Amino acid sequence: MIQLPIKLFPVIFLFLNLTTQSQTIPGYCKPETFCFSNSNYSIGKVTFGGINNFSDCINNGYGDYTQSLPPAVVNGASAVFISVAINNGTPSKVAIWIDYNHNNVFDTAEYTFVGDGDVAVGYILIPSTALGGITRMRVRNSVIDNIKPGDACNTIVYGETEDYSVNIIASPIAIIYKPGFSDTLYENNIDFTARIKHIGTGIDGSNSFRPRIWAKKYGSSFWKSFPGEKI
Repeated sequence: MIQLPIKLFPVIFLFLNLTTQSQTIPGYCKPETFCFSNSNYSIGKVTFGGINNFSDCINNGYGDYTQSLPPAVVNGASAVFISVAINNGTPSKVAIWIDYNHNNVFDTAEYTFVGDGDVAVGYILIPSTALGGITRMRVRNSVIDNIKPGDACNTIVYGETEDYSVNIIASPIAIIYKPGFSDTLYENNIDFTARIKHIGTGIDGSNSFRPRIWAKKYGSSFWKSFPGEKI
């Protein structure tokens, strides 16, 4: 019998269900945008996560649909298709913000540029760290000027702004720990301890979410699970 060294690549995955909600802070900025009924530079249709809203320019360029329409439903850690059509086929720059951390501010990190055209299409990457629950999304278009990450509240002369509600289904968060060794060429057994402390509330402590070690042989595609213990 020939014994060959086996290389293992262990990784620890810890899955947590986080249900903690942020503190509600009242008030979002109401931006200035200028369009007119049947204008060539207002948003005509928004499609996103179950929202399929046809509209014309209202309230001098600001449409708040957070209460009048059911929220879009999206999952954390997912890519969600979005389409924004401009009335009368006018090419525009289109961008969106989603308040992932519920601080009632559209931060620059919450910005996504959708596209440039009479119909802008793309995918919005919902981060795994997004808080669950009802979240505000802002959609803006601009016929002339570019829309930058810090423009969620700035004036747009030729364009429109629309706000929607999005119900984010919070995703389990994976915390990955890689031990400081690469293989078991010289040792048959490896002992190590990883302590992971969560500060907060809302952890699902059921068995399926306890820490686990995953390891595989060098060159193999098969991973084996070794359950950890909750202490």
